[in-house]
Amino acid sequence: MNEFFKYRSHFIFWMLLFAVAWSYNYPEILSKGPYSIHQWRQADCLSITQNFYVEDRPFLEPAIHWVGEADGRTVSECPIIYYSVAKLWRWFGKEYWMFRLINILLVFLGLWSLFRLTLRVTLSPFWSVALPLFLFSSPILAYYTNNFMADAPAFGLALTAGYLAYLGVVDRKRWAYYLAFLVFLAAGLIKVSALILFIALGMLHGKYAVRGRLHRELTRWSAWWPYVVVGCGLIMWYGYANRYNEANVSWIFLTGLFPIWDLDGEAIRSIWWDLTHTLLPAYFIRQGLWLCGILFGILLWNYKKGQRFWLQLTLLISAGLVGFVLLFYQAFTVHDYYLTNLLIIIPVLLLAVLDMGKAHFRLLLKNKWVRGFAVLVVTLLIYKTALTNRMKYDAEDPWLQYNFVIADSRIQHWRWFHYDYQQHEKAYETIKPYLRSLGINREDRVLSYSDLSINISLYLMDQKGFSSFGFGAFSLDEKMAKYKQYGVQYVIVDEASDDPETIAPYLGEKIGDYQNLGIYEFRL
Repeated sequence: MNEFFKYRSHFIFWMLLFAVAWSYNYPEILSKGPYSIHQWRQADCLSITQNFYVEDRPFLEPAIHWVGEADGRTVSECPIIYYSVAKLWRWFGKEYWMFRLINILLVFLGLWSLFRLTLRVTLSPFWSVALPLFLFSSPILAYYTNNFMADAPAFGLALTAGYLAYLGVVDRKRWAYYLAFLVFLAAGLIKVSALILFIALGMLHGKYAVRGRLHRELTRWSAWWPYVVVGCGLIMWYGYANRYNEANVSWIFLTGLFPIWDLDGEAIRSIWWDLTHTLLPAYFIRQGLWLCGILFGILLWNYKKGQRFWLQLTLLISAGLVGFVLLFYQAFTVHDYYLTNLLIIIPVLLLAVLDMGKAHFRLLLKNKWVRGFAVLVVTLLIYKTALTNRMKYDAEDPWLQYNFVIADSRIQHWRWFHYDYQQHEKAYETIKPYLRSLGINREDRVLSYSDLSINISLYLMDQKGFSSFGFGAFSLDEKMAKYKQYGVQYVIVDEASDDPETIAPYLGEKIGDYQNLGIYEFRL
């Protein structure tokens, strides 16, 4: 390929990627705190980061604001990003954009790696740009890329590792081969679901090595020990995480499985409805999923025409997706972010189809009508995702006023969501100086009674203590006795709700009012 056209395609890719990010309203969202859908899990991630930042905690001793019975010591994924962000905050000051930007860079690096891999496979600048932009039209990828959660950056690392593995095997670049394993290890430590591609590639590596279809360097022991390093690294971390949680707060984060076989038929059907009606549209827009389904059928129908590697990789990853869903089925109620790393099937499937097209349908891939259809599809998907992403932060966004793809009922839902947040939760974001003026220090334990999440209000206030999360098997009296046992001194309650009446016997002297929040001494 002419070097000029090669570098021009890189420039076009980055310009279009930034344009798409702008359409998703990334510049305005960049400086925002945790908000919108799954603010609960966002606050958990930020709580760990904040405790690293304020307390300068060791890397292996993360903690959250919800103290429980062990001063909040608990762990979820390996805190590589959280710890790194905390260090940046200590050096340069706390800014949300630093956190969000790290996640964006990791995902964008992954999309660029996918662009470069597609360019190598297809030799087509057009399809190498179209494929990653099609992938980036996923609503969950658009939302969680510019966010605080670990799933999207882990996915970006997996894409980068896949491209490095390609360079290591096809171009025989040893540095790329070994670096791919390190990147896969980082992705797996952050989110184990990011290893679906790694496992599939490893299985194919073993198969081709046994059949003698690999060059000698990939069959020597030096080609296999990186697998051992990745496996040992994962075992060591997740073993440590389980022991750490068992010794401290063990039931906050999921570090095991949530399998389908632990459920009865009614529960399975209920979750299946949530998965197909709520989570799947967030995973990918239905029209895009239908297109992928058609392409998957075309690939299977023409299995003799495509490279066996791509077909086998597609089938292995498909099996990996099914296995993951079965192993974590109970999580697919509202946790759409669990699906982020399952997006890996889309680029692999499209690469398999494009590789087959390059070999047998070259003129079709160059046809201006086919390319025009591809541009139309990608543009419409990005447009709908842009509206969806903007709506999650502001239902009055000007882009929504003249839209033709988002149902008015969805806009009304988000309009209610933002209004309700302003009425009940917004005050937590700015109450911290007022609490300090009342003499309530960060370590003084409070009960944020109106918060059902683990850390949302506690993180926003940067206040240690409890929310109403947990102790579900206890009566109200028993819960309050627990809070007293664990040192709660103050109660913060939403005066605009019915909660003050519910816990009136436990509210002592009122020491402050802040917007809709009342601050009381704890009486028991």
